[in-house]
Amino acid sequence: SVRKSICAGEYTAIAFEQKFRITVRWDNSAAVVDGKIDRIDLAENPEKKVAELRVADYKTGRKNFSVVSICNRQDMQLIMYAAAAVEMYKSGDIKYAKKDYEPKMRAIMYNHMRDDIFSAESFAAAEKKRDSESRPDGLILLDSVSDGLDISPICRMDSDIAETKESDIIRVKLKKDGTPDSRSQIATTDAFGKLIDYVKKSVIEIDREIYDGVIKIYPLCEGKSKVCDWCEFEEICLYNDRFDQQNTLASTEDEAWNIIERAVKEDE
Repeated sequence: SVRKSICAGEYTAIAFEQKFRITVRWDNSAAVVDGKIDRIDLAENPEKKVAELRVADYKTGRKNFSVVSICNRQDMQLIMYAAAAVEMYKSGDIKYAKKDYEPKMRAIMYNHMRDDIFSAESFAAAEKKRDSESRPDGLILLDSVSDGLDISPICRMDSDIAETKESDIIRVKLKKDGTPDSRSQIATTDAFGKLIDYVKKSVIEIDREIYDGVIKIYPLCEGKSKVCDWCEFEEICLYNDRFDQQNTLASTEDEAWNIIERAVKEDE
């Protein structure tokens, strides 16, 4: 699926296991974050002098991308990878970076690297199901224009989607009028900017809590599920889910985006 997703469009893989170290700044505070990005892809737009970037994180489990998890400060690494990739392009720390090109993040995604067993009526049906479920999972980032959204980045990721309407490469389906349907994994670049700001703010606040010695038992709960359900130390833990506070900011995607927007707006 990784090879197929790269071959289907204009993107080229330019970095693998790219190490980074960036300084996150928010509210007159700073924290150093380092890590390693599994893959960075690049597609150049010579007309606009734009370097369109895509970051991928390889997953062997069943981890799915979730704005709710980001809002609840559970899975923020993919957003940090995006921020780091853009910063490294600007500083020339990525191969093929051009000083006269503006870097723009166009996609963040999990690439699932599983060998699942599928039940199907035929081998062809099994292959189709495998390809569908192994598509990268994340967000495609589009610019807002006067008549809606500029879908050209989608076409650069899947050159056949204008004809097929539903991609077997990315999780996007186009309606008859050429716009993405409600199930497509897309977001505007403006919304993604707020998501990056929210993660930066969260990183600073978590960093402060660590330095202040905040170690309260405050488990994350999403819906009916909570991390305590799989904890090996349940028998000796002092947390009582009937009386103690739980850490749940959002439970739906719409609620998550609203919380993210309010949190960022508070500090503007």
